[in-house]
Amino acid sequence: MHARRITGPSAWTFAALLIAAAPALAADDPALIIGSPTKVSVEPEGAKLVGRRATRQLIVSAAYADGTTRDLTR
Repeated sequence: MHARRITGPSAWTFAALLIAAAPALAADDPALIIGSPTKVSVEPEGAKLVGRRATRQLIVSAAYADGTTRDLTR
């Protein structure tokens, strides 16, 4: 299989799509999503797992200096 070189108007369209997608790609960067929280909490506090197949849903929240909070569970 050979690589195909894109030239002409198609190349400009492709470049424009990459530039337009850059903010979306940057939004997947954990450092940009999380920022610099002043406090991080995990709930339920003191959750314990017992057994090899034990699971538990945890919620992670971050508080920021400007008074906002964000769900960082993902």
